[in-house]
Amino acid sequence: MTSRKILASALGSFKIEGLELDIRSASEFRDLENGSVSASELRRRLLSRYSKSTVTK
Repeated sequence: MTSRKILASALGSFKIEGLELDIRSASEFRDLENGSVSASELRRRLLSRYSKSTVTK
């Protein structure tokens, strides 16, 4: 299975659960898909943005 298919499957599962990616995250996942960012870099960005210490109530 190609990385494009894996990503499409994951995003499809996300939608089945009634969830949508925000615009910024969707753009970053497209960057992953086209190879302009690595999976580890995307992971770092997402963890930085959504970690408990940065999320406000």
